[in-house]
Amino acid sequence: MACLDCLVAFVVLLNGIFIGVQTDYMARTSHDVVPPAFSICEIIFCVFFVSELVVRLGNERFAFFRGPGWRWNIFDLMLGTLQ
Repeated sequence: MACLDCLVAFVVLLNGIFIGVQTDYMARTSHDVVPPAFSICEIIFCVFFVSELVVRLGNERFAFFRGPGWRWNIFDLMLGTLQ
């Protein structure tokens, strides 16, 4: 799982950079409509994070809700559900 954790951390970093770029673009232009490229990237990030959550749920089963990081797991589950 260490490789998966590193990959997820890298994608979280990329997502943060992407959010910054999108925010800067939207602030600099007077468009109210989000360009399709931004929407596609958001969908890709969403699919990645939900897939990672499903993999962790399948791997940890009930320990997902009772293990040492259960609070973070519930937080991730809520974020994945809200996306």
